[in-house]
Amino acid sequence: MAKHNPQALIDGYNLIKCVPLYSESLHRSLAAARAHIEEALASYARKTGTDVTIFYDGDPDVNHPDYQKRDNIDIFFSRRPQKADDLIMERVAQKHGARWLRVVTSDREIQRCASRNKIAFIDSPTFAEELENPRQRIVRDRQQDPGSDPHWRPDREEVETFSAVFEQTTQRKEAAHLAQRQPRETDPNLTLDKGEVDEWEHLFKRKKSE
Repeated sequence: MAKHNPQALIDGYNLIKCVPLYSESLHRSLAAARAHIEEALASYARKTGTDVTIFYDGDPDVNHPDYQKRDNIDIFFSRRPQKADDLIMERVAQKHGARWLRVVTSDREIQRCASRNKIAFIDSPTFAEELENPRQRIVRDRQQDPGSDPHWRPDREEVETFSAVFEQTTQRKEAAHLAQRQPRETDPNLTLDKGEVDEWEHLFKRKKSE
């Protein structure tokens, strides 16, 4: 199985607006705010080995490219009628169950989408703390069981499947237990033929002589 680098999908403007450190740049321009957060994300990616992808709502008055790469991060702009939220949720659905992926957003709709697709998520203010101290992420990853997912919850179909398997196993164990405890039935009409009688007599005589 191929090993994946940890990946983070960033809700760009959500992260900028939720964190005062980055939202202050909005007073200058959106471009300044994006440059500020992208610089921090590029540093975070280098220090943690995380592949970072950030999504922004496209501005119809600005001719943004749909995709561009800055340093070591991937940058996507949506085009109307789509929003950045739509692009993130599409990517999440494509990566259903990927344990190496996290979504960074405080948007409840995107968080619910991540939960449905068994993808971990973290809210923007908490992730901002990681940006300031990337070592927090490294230590947490080492301490956490790589096979565990704190956001995983079984869906209804999985719960029903688990319940059916458990019930069948329990029924088989109970049946086996009852079979062991139940005395064997004897046949009152059972008779032995002459050969069997002779064999039993021979065994009894040999037992007595020992």
